[in-house]
Amino acid sequence: MRHPGKDDPIALLCDLLTDGEQRVAMQAIGGRASPAVSALLRADLLVPDGVLETTICDACEVHHPVDVVFDAERGTHGWRCPEAGFVTADSDAVAMVSLSMKRTAAAVSGAFTDAFGYRRWALRPIAGAGAWVVGAWCIGGAWTTVILARYLCSASESHRTREALVRLSPNEAGLVLTIGDSEGFEPPRRFAAVPLAEAIAPINGSRLVADSRLLQRIVTPLAAGRLVAHAGRPGSEAKVAAVLEGLEARGDLPAGTKGLSGVVARAWEEFHPHEGSPAPSTLRKHIAAWRSRY
Repeated sequence: MRHPGKDDPIALLCDLLTDGEQRVAMQAIGGRASPAVSALLRADLLVPDGVLETTICDACEVHHPVDVVFDAERGTHGWRCPEAGFVTADSDAVAMVSLSMKRTAAAVSGAFTDAFGYRRWALRPIAGAGAWVVGAWCIGGAWTTVILARYLCSASESHRTREALVRLSPNEAGLVLTIGDSEGFEPPRRFAAVPLAEAIAPINGSRLVADSRLLQRIVTPLAAGRLVAHAGRPGSEAKVAAVLEGLEARGDLPAGTKGLSGVVARAWEEFHPHEGSPAPSTLRKHIAAWRSRY
């Protein structure tokens, strides 16, 4: 197992996920002293998952294999050596951690919601492919499907993923965030493949951060000349619809249209934190159009 990205948390995460969902000895990837490991632990992308079953005794000259046990009296893990007696283990030396695509997809979803506001579509795995639907966001005025995918270096997996994306209900654009080698993967029309390590900036505290400027630059040409699909409407109309549907989903949408433009304006920052609310006349126009469709 090769982990060249030990100083970069996203590179390390991608490297580990390329090997599959797994438990791994924390010492094998640098331990808590590694900035990358420490960042992934803070973000709950790596989670503690027990201890090694066996290790090598370094308390004597024989360096023999030993079983790792928990000593209740001492309240610590260690092992028993015929020469040294009970040897207390360094916690990092025997700790195991685990990671998963589901946990990673959830963290990426949080990063996109922080960057682009209200999310459509639930987080879910794509049957028959090593990929997850992360959600759909209005990026640069275009509703954009976001997928997290791995194993795309395999021709068969690449084909299965592409066919699965074609079957998804269409939005105005799509991003496939790739983990590992994706050379040879041809995304469907209006989709672009972007390495996860480029789409996500360095971890900020305990959360992933999406590179919103890069992602908007990628999405804009994908959505040029787009046809309106069921899940997206161009420009400010799409953004107004996102607010209305978000309020409706949680039961905060009042009946009728009177005063609704004010409700949308007050909720705007929650759903589109980086964009100002349209003028009241524009809100009223789009609200009326949205009401006429439902």
